Amino acid sequence: MSWSIKSKLKQMVRSEAGTIFKDWGGRRSMVIVYPNTYHVGMSNLGVHNVYRLANARSDIVCERAFLPEKAMLKEHERTNTPILSLESMRPLADFDVIAFSVAFENDFHNIKTFLEKRHPKIIVGGAVATLNPKLFNGIADEVIEGDAEKYFSPTQHLTVSPSHNTIWTPNTEFGSMHLVEIQRGCPHGCSFCAAPVIYKPFRQFPKDEIIKAIAIGLPHRKKIGLIGGDVFAHPNFSEIAEYIHSKGATFSPSSVRADRVTDEIAALLKKSGHKTITLAPEAGSEKLRGEIGKNIPDEKFFAAAEILTRHGIKQFKLYFMIGLPGETEDDLKAIKDFIRSFRRTNLQKTSISINPFVPKCGTKFEGERFAGVRDIKKKIALIKRLLAGSGTSLKFGSPLSAEDEYRLQGFTSR
Repeated sequence: MSWSIKSKLKQMVRSEAGTIFKDWGGRRSMVIVYPNTYHVGMSNLGVHNVYRLANARSDIVCERAFLPEKAMLKEHERTNTPILSLESMRPLADFDVIAFSVAFENDFHNIKTFLEKRHPKIIVGGAVATLNPKLFNGIADEVIEGDAEKYFSPTQHLTVSPSHNTIWTPNTEFGSMHLVEIQRGCPHGCSFCAAPVIYKPFRQFPKDEIIKAIAIGLPHRKKIGLIGGDVFAHPNFSEIAEYIHSKGATFSPSSVRADRVTDEIAALLKKSGHKTITLAPEAGSEKLRGEIGKNIPDEKFFAAAEILTRHGIKQFKLYFMIGLPGETEDDLKAIKDFIRSFRRTNLQKTSISINPFVPKCGTKFEGERFAGVRDIKKKIALIKRLLAGSGTSLKFGSPLSAEDEYRLQGFTSR
């Protein structure tokens, strides 16, 4: 057993608040495994939710394990040390159940790193398990689709409440925040989006439950991440935001729909110190946007930018996809026209994120095909030429990673 590995795990736990330590005596042991690094996994509310739900039961002890960073993984291999849980630093083989929480298809490759010749019962849950349970044939003894709550409910009466941070650590992407789920799912049903499929039916949690979940985190964090598919659509959003402000805290929404932005919303965002807002047109042309179910006209995006700019929020990130079904060269050129019109408002900075479209199981576009690495690279080259000298910051998602994600779902690429 490597001393440096155990020292690293102790250091991780020392930086946390809210870690749960339970005696193993007479309890069923479970380790929730996120098949990516601690830095990535501890920003996933699913991990926090399962950890909280499992440890709320007196008959279960639940611990956590993550994929070691590259240097530490080499140390595991050098010293023949199995991956250990954080809380008790036990090998995963010592647990009664290994529960994988898989949020992204590309993390599937990491699962084999955790499996030894001898291992206990394996269950798999998370977004990928709900969308594509067949992916785990031959690996999992049981696949949990949908809400994790149903697995841990000792009765037939299932209560679903807002997920929130159970543990707070600075060593993760959203380490400065306390994350609170105010909605589960999305009401819009865009053809490309998996959220309405994974988290159906769409639910808006009651204001009182949300405020209770926020209050749990206020002793630890003064920035609250509000998680939902259409955050500003919550009927009590303004009251929730004002509650946060009344406690000397600020909020950050996980999603901003351009057609929800009003002067009131912009003022609340400004009060919370926002300087940059992300909007997702998805496609450059209104025609293609309508075909994929994102029925927000150009004018709504331009109006949102003007409103936010008036309130002092002048930096924007725009999110587009390429390789969408029915996409033409004119649709790609429309991205340039959209950006030019968008920037006519008094903006300081606009950055653009462009990612390849990947069809998802269970969505309306399940039967569509991935454009292919070669075609995606051609589209990227065209967009770079179109936007050369525009003063915008461009970031492109990897075509190879997108193809891998596509293949993992059992589809066949061109």
